[in-house]
Amino acid sequence: MAQIAGRAGRHMNSGSFGVTANVQPLDEELIERIESHTFDSLKHIRWRNRSLDFHTVRDLLRSLEKASPTKGLISPREASDHKSLLTLAKDPDIKKHSQGSAGVRQLWQVCQVPDFRKTMHDVHVRLLKQIFINLQNPSGKLPTDWIAGHLEKLKRTDGDIDTLATRIAHTRTWTYISHVQDWVSDYKHWQEVARRIEDNLSDALHERLTQRFVDRRTAVLVRKLKDRSQLEAEINENGDVLVEGHFIGTLKGLRFTSDLSTGSNDARTLKSIGNKAVVKEITSRAQQLAQSSDDAFSLSETGEILWNEMTVGRLSKGDSVLKPKVNLLASEQLNGAPMEAAAKRLNDWVSHEIATRLAPLVKLADLPLTGVTRGIAYQSVKRWAQCLVIN
Repeated sequence: MAQIAGRAGRHMNSGSFGVTANVQPLDEELIERIESHTFDSLKHIRWRNRSLDFHTVRDLLRSLEKASPTKGLISPREASDHKSLLTLAKDPDIKKHSQGSAGVRQLWQVCQVPDFRKTMHDVHVRLLKQIFINLQNPSGKLPTDWIAGHLEKLKRTDGDIDTLATRIAHTRTWTYISHVQDWVSDYKHWQEVARRIEDNLSDALHERLTQRFVDRRTAVLVRKLKDRSQLEAEINENGDVLVEGHFIGTLKGLRFTSDLSTGSNDARTLKSIGNKAVVKEITSRAQQLAQSSDDAFSLSETGEILWNEMTVGRLSKGDSVLKPKVNLLASEQLNGAPMEAAAKRLNDWVSHEIATRLAPLVKLADLPLTGVTRGIAYQSVKRWAQCLVIN
């Protein structure tokens, strides 16, 4: 937990501890210990001798099994390379080619090939034996056709998740081998081949995992659809409305745009659950709008009324150019007193803006003029109002 907190940057920035899904909150004592770096002392540290003797395989094993002279340092748990060496040391073919120091060193290098496949020990040791024996040919390299044959079998991208994961693990073994330059001719070529195979397998695995997730989520949703009280809806910061992770529409300003067809009972249920969340959010927004100060509103060049940068209304032709009609742009989910309060607030704001910004034109329009003078005044009001009401 301390490592996770450290990776999250909590040693540099203040933060809080949280949990996912239905996990219980962390114990306060545990949090305090993590924050203060108070951990139980280690009684032992595992250690292995690095001064290895390569005269013979027996000498190598003895040096690997040497105990530390320092108190508190204990032998490591059975390492895979050590275990593999113990097994191979008993093989007559291995003994034949590991008599000298060079052979012992090479055998130890082969034993250090990781078991990415996590197979049975005997299976991994069998591969290590093949690698070591093949390295004894005159070229001192692994046969090209032998490498190609193994990699060719791994190119297939069919199969289930476990099959693909197993192929990826096998490929990583060959990626490791291709990076031992002394073993492989044209090692860069084989590195590229292994990389492409792993990329293709990883893409196929991603598709299978995605499909499994979708299938499971769908199954969970189907179960919850039988009990509508279990379904949960949310509206994210972008206005996307989701029910159990399923996108059902978008809320912009006071308008909701549905993205679900109501052709099935399940779709209608999702829409109904989402609609409850939308009604609550739109009503809340309308109430906030009705209480907002003038600086929360603005007018776009196309006559749209913006509230906190969200379009909530539009001007259209009214009784006169100084008395435009104010249209509240809201979905059917908004009604009653909240809708009336929001519409009144927009009307009041527009009226105040016209009275403030166009005061001279308002006075001119109200003068008791007649004839040509009245016509000039009318044209002046019309043209100036069109230019100034936006600016």
